Amino acid sequence: MKWVVLAHIMSGATWFGGQVFVEALMASAVRTGDPETIMTIGVRVGKTSSRIFSIAGILAVIFGVWIVLNSLYTFEMLFVTLGFAFTIIALAFGFFIIKPKDVELDALIAEKGFLDPETMAFAKSVGNLAHVQTLLVTIVMILMVLQPGV
Repeated sequence: MKWVVLAHIMSGATWFGGQVFVEALMASAVRTGDPETIMTIGVRVGKTSSRIFSIAGILAVIFGVWIVLNSLYTFEMLFVTLGFAFTIIALAFGFFIIKPKDVELDALIAEKGFLDPETMAFAKSVGNLAHVQTLLVTIVMILMVLQPGV
């Protein structure tokens, strides 16, 4: 069972740590004031993070369910219920809102170019959506660590 807990923690830490790292990386890019740097880093980070975060989030759910089914934790516990709810919301947000916007951004880049003002504005809006996902994942981490209701 310890390896399941470890896998759950590692996948959650990968997702959360990755989100925080991306936020810091993008903040650093924005501080340069160089549109090409911002767009280059943003597009690269977007492609990589969508793959890694999806896998890490799904693994965190799988191992979390495994833990609940094989421990003293129950789905009725406040932190478990809220943790699962926010995790599912964060995953759904990524799959159904951010991912389609990434596809749209790729098409816009192909059509209008990397540094087109419309492309850059759209990329910024996708980045703002990523902030929401980071907030959701942060809430999950807080719930898992503080375990309200226990």
